[in-house]
Amino acid sequence: MTSIIKPMSIDDIISRKARNTDLNNIQQLLDDNQLPIDDCSVHLKNFIVLEHNEKIIVVGGIEIFHDLGLIRSITVNKRYRNSGLGKHMCQLISDKAVSQGIKRLYLLTETAQAFFEGQGFRVIDRANAPAEIKSTQQFDKLCPSSAVLMLRSI
Repeated sequence: MTSIIKPMSIDDIISRKARNTDLNNIQQLLDDNQLPIDDCSVHLKNFIVLEHNEKIIVVGGIEIFHDLGLIRSITVNKRYRNSGLGKHMCQLISDKAVSQGIKRLYLLTETAQAFFEGQGFRVIDRANAPAEIKSTQQFDKLCPSSAVLMLRSI
């Protein structure tokens, strides 16, 4: 049985931009949580990681298209779930998006709709996705058509 680990505080966590040397660890964390890994290397420069005791425990990324962003694979190591770190990563991604001039954030999810609704996202029809979002590998190939498309204006 996996034990749950909760850091004492957010101060115990290091937040930083992903490095090329993080790719294998990021892909492993995504794979462990059944999330796509195929094109992570292409978007690695826009990934953020959270570390605890020098181990990547949370990852999130964003694809940027002018004033639109597609959130990529926010996930938390199973041992650190329900610690507030997923919400923290959402805020970090949102802050990065704002600093890049993004006005609308999109994401696809099969399992975390309620979580993202709690972060201010709402479900929209996939047919209403902008062409830039529809053209991504995430939308077109990596996520199944059953994945829910969500949007938040920022």
